[in-house]
Amino acid sequence: MRSVQEIGFGAAQVELTSRCNLRCLTCLYHSHELDWKPQDLSPAAFDRLLNCGSRISSMHLQGWGESLLLGNMPELVRKAGESGAKVSLSSNGTIMSLDLARSLISEGISSMAFSLASANRDEQDRLRGAGVFDSFCRSVQTFAQARGKSAHPPILINYLLTRNNMSDLSRAQKLCSELGADEVRGTHMVHIVSDIQESMVSYNSENSYLASRFRARFSYILGYPKVVLPSMTDILAPVCQKNPVSNFFIGSDGSVSPCVYLNPPIRNNVPGSHSVAEKRLSRLVFGNLNKNSLDDIWQNPEYQRFREMFHARIRAYDDMIVPVRPDFDGAEQLRKSIRRIREVFSNDLQAPEPCNNCPCLWGH
Repeated sequence: MRSVQEIGFGAAQVELTSRCNLRCLTCLYHSHELDWKPQDLSPAAFDRLLNCGSRISSMHLQGWGESLLLGNMPELVRKAGESGAKVSLSSNGTIMSLDLARSLISEGISSMAFSLASANRDEQDRLRGAGVFDSFCRSVQTFAQARGKSAHPPILINYLLTRNNMSDLSRAQKLCSELGADEVRGTHMVHIVSDIQESMVSYNSENSYLASRFRARFSYILGYPKVVLPSMTDILAPVCQKNPVSNFFIGSDGSVSPCVYLNPPIRNNVPGSHSVAEKRLSRLVFGNLNKNSLDDIWQNPEYQRFREMFHARIRAYDDMIVPVRPDFDGAEQLRKSIRRIREVFSNDLQAPEPCNNCPCLWGH
């Protein structure tokens, strides 16, 4: 067992509250409201997390709920920063005032993100609720006003990609530029549990989005905010971008989990993705900060076994990819390596069961 001083963590995503003032069609909350557990992270659990702050690279204060529903967010940002971690925050864009924005900035927030589902008012309000588009615009403008001419903290827009809004990507750039945002980051829906969500999935449709991506890049050259897009097609990867090897998620009940998608705040089992809806997965939790320290939970043998499955995939991937030479013979060797990696990942080195059917594992 490693000593506490030797354990270094990656990024922590912290769900300060699972309460939310919206019921977005794209969210699990909309379809499973009766099973939802609205609650706030206890001060004791938060303090236990902060005890490890100097060994955590960053903390993102947002989960399944709306963090700005908490009246003491600036104080929580300050405490997290004082613990030694870099602190970021995201919001659905319905709650922001000039005083709140100034407080968050003065307390050291490293970046502020707002969520957008469409640059079209009618579509945004259809997915998120009446009036949400206008409140989003006001929130971003208010934060930009509080920031002034400074480029810090950066204002990021998390743009939820759907089949209906990809063509509006350059329009989203223009809107975000007018509001004072710095970057647009495309995101995919991951926990797909309804026909409505299934109909909006945007990945595995690369060809239909080439024109939109080209326009977005051209708009960037003209001075509009940069657009960062996730993969639109399946890619071969030993571990997803959430990287549960070093990163982790803290649920609002204090539970410690490898990933936000493996630990929704619901009372019953977690519905699988729509393609495996009959297979209900249990929440994957390895401990609770209301009872134990993060170091003790991290060294839970079951948690270690979970992470080791990904470590083994990473080692195998590196062993098979690294020898490939950058020449014509290497191209054939690369094709053979990819086939071999696919075989190994599908048989001997499958990802942990809860992750196997997750779009994140395929680069989305």
